[in-house]
Amino acid sequence: MEWLTASSQLTLDGKKATKQRSKDGNVVIGFCSNSILMLDLDLHTEATAKAFVKSYSEFHKLGSVLLLKTSDSNQIDLHGNRLKKYAAIFGKPLIWDEILWHMKECRRLGMIERSFLNLRKFGYITIRVNAKNDKTPPPKVVAFYRLGDITGIVTFLEFRRLCKDLGKRARKRELVKREPLRQRLRSRARKHSSILVQLKKRKRNYPARYLQL
Repeated sequence: MEWLTASSQLTLDGKKATKQRSKDGNVVIGFCSNSILMLDLDLHTEATAKAFVKSYSEFHKLGSVLLLKTSDSNQIDLHGNRLKKYAAIFGKPLIWDEILWHMKECRRLGMIERSFLNLRKFGYITIRVNAKNDKTPPPKVVAFYRLGDITGIVTFLEFRRLCKDLGKRARKRELVKREPLRQRLRSRARKHSSILVQLKKRKRNYPARYLQL
């Protein structure tokens, strides 16, 4: 991890987030929840990650599932396939005891690292939503499986849409063109509010518009 130990908590639109500053000066923002099952699936092939999240959600009736690629790696498996790091967001809201059970089960199946499980003793799961630095972009949507409840996914994507471009290290040639941070935040907040109003008017949750990011 390239993050410093110092961190702080902030709230955006009523949702809890973690803000940390990396060694290169970039602010890293993560979405935190204790009612949405979110997993770090590190060092797996894309095919393995896709097959696992789909079958696991179907078997345990966890609703729809969103798979994102968080970063690349230099490691390969025995067949020469590149291993990458992924994050999975499940749609059905759960209580913390259920989330903890699922994390232990995924650890037993060898899909998550022990370090990810150990960090959850604080009662929250955190998934990064913006760029870590110039070399590690925001997590990218890889797959979405519509298998039922999408509540958790919509909540995550709303927050991601608002924050995924914040904190990136701007190059010198971009500094003149970029708006002031306060103006960009206000603009994003207005856009975010208008989307929520449209969703309420339609009386439906439609995540497809959030996936094209």
